[in-house]
Amino acid sequence: MRSEGKPGTLDGYLKGCVKRTTAGWVAVVLDQAGVVEIIHDRPARIRLV
Repeated sequence: MRSEGKPGTLDGYLKGCVKRTTAGWVAVVLDQAGVVEIIHDRPARIRLV
C-alpha cells in the first residue's frame, strides 16, 4: 500500500522522503522542543512559535 500525503503539509513533505506515517510523530517532537504548537482541530495543524 502506498501512502500519499496532502501537498503543502508536513505529512506530504515527509511522505516524499519516507513512505510511512511520520508527520504526527515529528510534530510531537517539534512541539516538545518548543518549535511548534499543535492545534488540535480537525484536521490537526501546527503553528511555528
